[in-house]
Amino acid sequence: MDNKKWITGISLGFCIVLSSASAHAAEYCNDKVDTISLRKCAIEDYKLEEDKINLVYQKLRAILSPKDKQRLKTAQLAWIDFRIKDCDFQTGWETGTIGPLMTIGCETSHTEDRRKVLEERLKSEREFEYSN
Repeated sequence: MDNKKWITGISLGFCIVLSSASAHAAEYCNDKVDTISLRKCAIEDYKLEEDKINLVYQKLRAILSPKDKQRLKTAQLAWIDFRIKDCDFQTGWETGTIGPLMTIGCETSHTEDRRKVLEERLKSEREFEYSN
């Protein structure tokens, strides 16, 4: 197998891994064949997910009691620490140019999962507020 076919095969495999972490990565990376381009795509996907979670966090924070705001802040700081440590555990064994790409995919996946948890809490808070 020549190098170009090998790189293309590996790149497509990485896109599949990233698409499982987030649907956006697959869209961005369909035509990418090198790890630098894939990393740029993954970073963009991560930034989008970060923007989404930050928006949900701010909306949730705006309707919580002062005590619950502090609980949310404490939980979010602990979650950020967990995300970093868990992704380091999951991808820290990988070296070379693929390691950072795997870490970004892991962090994006964790961020998407956490955003969904915060969205559920926001929905519950709004429903409770509406029913009172």
